[in-house]
Amino acid sequence: MRIAKSVRALTPYTPGEQPKDRSVIKLNTNENPYPPSPRCAETLGNFDLDRLRRYPAPVFTDLRARIAKMWNAKPERVFVGNGSDEILDSLRQGHIAYVINTRELGDASEESDGAKMRRCATENNITMFTALDTVRVLLDVLEETTLCISTIDA
Repeated sequence: MRIAKSVRALTPYTPGEQPKDRSVIKLNTNENPYPPSPRCAETLGNFDLDRLRRYPAPVFTDLRARIAKMWNAKPERVFVGNGSDEILDSLRQGHIAYVINTRELGDASEESDGAKMRRCATENNITMFTALDTVRVLLDVLEETTLCISTIDA
């Protein structure tokens, strides 16, 4: 698929500021000043209901830090997208070097978000893994590999 230069040059949406002060409620972004109904609270049990009223951090700081910790990586090396369009754009623009995208069981649709991402990664020659087991084995092999560098005498 060819994408016009003018489209590739567009500046992506920049989310508004998310105040660190949790007492601030941003009505202009549809955050809700009211808690969920008691029936909803009962259904959700011990879930932190305040989390339902607000948007998460736009750059997924906490989630990226947790994923990075799980994979022994730096958070700035972890990309979490807000919807498939943002991820597909990042793939096309060359901002992503590797993709880990597993299939949902029973989903054979070629129009699912996962299928679109796998197709986009393939079309843009981006290394893609479709099984976490493969990634684990690759990391184990890389961890065990020792590189030896020596000079060539002239």
